[in-house]
Amino acid sequence: MDLTDYADHFPTFFTGKSIKKKQTKKKLKKKSIHYSDIHDYEIFDPQNDNNSEIQDNNGNLTIYDKDDNKIIIRYADRLSLPQNCQKYWKQRYSIFSKFNDNIRLTSELWYSVTPEAIADYIASYIKQNYTFTTNTASPQKTSILDVFAGGGGNSIQFAYHFDKVIAIDINFANLYCLKQNSKVYQINEKIETIQKDWSQINDAYLLSLKKDYNINFIFASPPWGGPEYLNKDTFDLQNDLKPFSLTDLLSGFLKITKNIGLFLPRNSDLNQLNQITKDLFGENSNCFVAKISLRTRTKGYCCFWC
Repeated sequence: MDLTDYADHFPTFFTGKSIKKKQTKKKLKKKSIHYSDIHDYEIFDPQNDNNSEIQDNNGNLTIYDKDDNKIIIRYADRLSLPQNCQKYWKQRYSIFSKFNDNIRLTSELWYSVTPEAIADYIASYIKQNYTFTTNTASPQKTSILDVFAGGGGNSIQFAYHFDKVIAIDINFANLYCLKQNSKVYQINEKIETIQKDWSQINDAYLLSLKKDYNINFIFASPPWGGPEYLNKDTFDLQNDLKPFSLTDLLSGFLKITKNIGLFLPRNSDLNQLNQITKDLFGENSNCFVAKISLRTRTKGYCCFWC
């Protein structure tokens, strides 16, 4: 994977070549956390939903949601995919290297899951560049909140580096696929899934997440609006992210922790990002921005705050 960085100079941006380069590492002030038991959350567990997978006449694997809507979670071949998704078939092993082990992906997840190599880079960068210290009175535990978790591309890689991953998504099918995919990677025991609409989360819920999960880091790959985002010359981070502006999204995260990472479109307005960083984190705050390329194709920007 070719990892390159945003080359222009903004006062709030760090630059560096890769997490493997020493100059990109930033030692952060240690913080004490305490890990407590989890309680009173709308935990999603597909095993308790009495849902069975059914193979349709075309060989696709399907499930039904609570409203009895049929959802395809594994397509038999490229031609079984919707026409607008067929071009992603050749990328299937980049999305999940264990694709042949019965990975589940809805049509939307085919273009929205973070490719495995990029997800591994993100998880490794966080682990290497952020230092988390635990309370000596309790077992050492680290936890990360994955918002808009989708099919689990990021959550699975986070689970290799954190003791606990809390994966939140509004979509039943996404979380079903995430749980099944995490089993393929034999990491499912470390991932807690919650079905929740982030746009409906209030301050009380944010504070309860902070208290009950003792979250060390928040990561999000927010909705970009599907492949159509590429039709824009510049992606407006305040108006094109739906249903939140970047300011609203970061403001909510900051009520839990300042340790935040986002995966944003490759055509994002970096002048906006620069100003929002100053407005929310302070005039002298820093944001590391890495332009991520996979097989010479730019996929997006990884942004990290602390």
